[in-house]
Amino acid sequence: MKIFKPYLKTVTDDSSEAYSGLVTFLARQKEKVEDMMAESKIKKEEIVGGEAITARKNRQPPEGLAKQVVNKHPEGIPLQKIAEEAGVHPVRLARPVKKLLEKNEIRKEGKLYFPID
Repeated sequence: MKIFKPYLKTVTDDSSEAYSGLVTFLARQKEKVEDMMAESKIKKEEIVGGEAITARKNRQPPEGLAKQVVNKHPEGIPLQKIAEEAGVHPVRLARPVKKLLEKNEIRKEGKLYFPID
């Protein structure tokens, strides 16, 4: 056992240094990730239009949101563009748009949706 004592001490010291280095590295990485997350939130808010942010804050129902966007486009607008302007995924608007069509609040010709005059 005496033969291995110097070796064990070296291994233990090396392990301790390696662990300390790892902890320091992980702490730095965590700070970088937190900084990137803070920056990405700002960028996301800058990318999304003001109307979409307002709609989310007001928790406007998708049906009203879809009707509002369609009414802005008398020339007609496809579902994908309605969703982009509303700041939601197109799948979330499929049912609300169908309800608007059933209530005759909007009309559809081909792939375009139009406001009712």
